[in-house]
Amino acid sequence: MIRATAPGIALLFVSALLQVRASTPIANEGRYLDVGGSRIWYQECGPSAPASAVVLLHDGLVHSITWDDVWQPLCSKYHVVRYDRRGYGRSEPAKNSFAPEDDLLAIMHIVHMDRAVIVGNSSGAGLAIDFALAHPKMVTALFLIGPVVHGMPSSEYFIERGEENNAPLAHGDVKAAAELWSKDRFLIAGDDPEARKKLYDALAESPQNLKVTRKLEIIPSPPSVTRLSEINVPTLVIVGEADIGDVFAYAGAIDAAVPFASFEIWKDTGHLIQIQRPAALVSRFNRFVAATVP
Repeated sequence: MIRATAPGIALLFVSALLQVRASTPIANEGRYLDVGGSRIWYQECGPSAPASAVVLLHDGLVHSITWDDVWQPLCSKYHVVRYDRRGYGRSEPAKNSFAPEDDLLAIMHIVHMDRAVIVGNSSGAGLAIDFALAHPKMVTALFLIGPVVHGMPSSEYFIERGEENNAPLAHGDVKAAAELWSKDRFLIAGDDPEARKKLYDALAESPQNLKVTRKLEIIPSPPSVTRLSEINVPTLVIVGEADIGDVFAYAGAIDAAVPFASFEIWKDTGHLIQIQRPAALVSRFNRFVAATVP
């Protein structure tokens, strides 16, 4: 029989307390952080014990609810934060000039993330790249979905397509614009009414998303496209096969210039892979983290 001494009992108690704390998940219904005079909505979740940190950055149409179907699976394994960028969803629009990288920095500080895997879709991926260049020590890896690269021009076709989908806004018809975007063949591939409805509902319920501009954003200089070779973290680029040609050009530039980049094309999906194929995306992300994050 082994008797526990007083110090031994204390050690067992502390160990048990730490295990309880480690098993208690971080969760909130969302909070606001004032950054540069604008209130930014963010949400945090995951294990309270040390775990891989993950930041989710949404695209230029749908705010952070675009991650709804991957949120809980990721929260079960990682310390995760998502937020609505200025003017999107529950966040206030910009009132003064600002650098989006500074907003991300403030969010990471408030949730005590020193480093993280940055996940970005579309313009969110563009922000992930900008942040990796501005704060390289705070980025563990990049997981980019249908990325944009700031500093690369958009094609005339890309611009015209956006103008056509937003045309009903000139007459105040938000629902018509939401309908056009939900039927966009580049965003959602094939016959997928459930995914298209999610996209429509998100835009119809948050019409301000369709009106966000970059007029007050401070654009990185020199342009990020000229500095891609400076990114020295594992980088995975995923593009849906139905995505628009511009995105393939952006992805190709990243794959060619970033030293530790790899590029995948996914069948039967479009630009918003997190909405159309969330389970497959979570599975791929888990394997990426297991292979690249110490």
